[in-house]
Amino acid sequence: MGLNPPNLSQNKETLDIQIGRISKEEIRKALKALKRGKAAGCDNIPPEAWREGGEMSVNALHKFLNTTSNEERVPQNWKRGHIVKLPKKGDLTRYSN
Repeated sequence: MGLNPPNLSQNKETLDIQIGRISKEEIRKALKALKRGKAAGCDNIPPEAWREGGEMSVNALHKFLNTTSNEERVPQNWKRGHIVKLPKKGDLTRYSN
């Protein structure tokens, strides 16, 4: 990013963002849209597990996400991330690979 970040306060456009409870149908739709074969996140749960969990996944996510939304607090572990180096072909001991 440079030394001159954009001034976002100038945007007067109103965004259509729903702030009510998250419905189970929204969660089902999101789970169905998860792509197979992707890496797991910090929770070490692959997308396939969430998808195949069916209504158990929907119910767990529904309770968790709505509780988090109501408390207006992001869980501490959501603020962490992992950086994983994925080497190209060749000598894996060379930084350039």
